Amino acid sequence: MKAFSIFALFATLLSASSSAEVITNGLAISDARKAMVASGYKQTGLEMIARHYPKEDLQFWGIDEGVLIARYSTASQRIVGLSFFLCDERPKAIRKTFDFEVASFDTTSKALMLKIEKRERPAAANDSQP
Repeated sequence: MKAFSIFALFATLLSASSSAEVITNGLAISDARKAMVASGYKQTGLEMIARHYPKEDLQFWGIDEGVLIARYSTASQRIVGLSFFLCDERPKAIRKTFDFEVASFDTTSKALMLKIEKRERPAAANDSQP
C-alpha cells in the first residue's frame, strides 16, 4: 500500500510538470507556445535578435504592460533563458527601459518569478553607514 501511495504521488508530480502551465528553462518552446495561447496571450515582437543567433532564437508574448521573451536553442528547441522587458511610452531616444531575468512564468496564476542577484555594496559605502 505504501509503495502504491508513493507511485501515485510520483505519477501526479510527473503529470503536473508536463502540463506546461509553468514556463521555465528547459521547457520545449512548442509547449510554451501552446500554454501561452491556451491562456490567451498573444505573440508580439520587439526589434531585437538573439545574441547567439542562429544557434538561438527569440519568441515574444505581450503580458500586461511588458513583453515576456523566451530565448531558445534552435537545435534542441528548448528554452534556455527567459526575460521580461518593460518600457515607458516616451520616444525611443529618451525612454526608460527595464529588462528583468525571469525564473518562471505561471500561465494559470499569472505569477512572474524574477531572478534576483545579491550584489555586494562597495567598501566605501559599507564604511560610511552608522
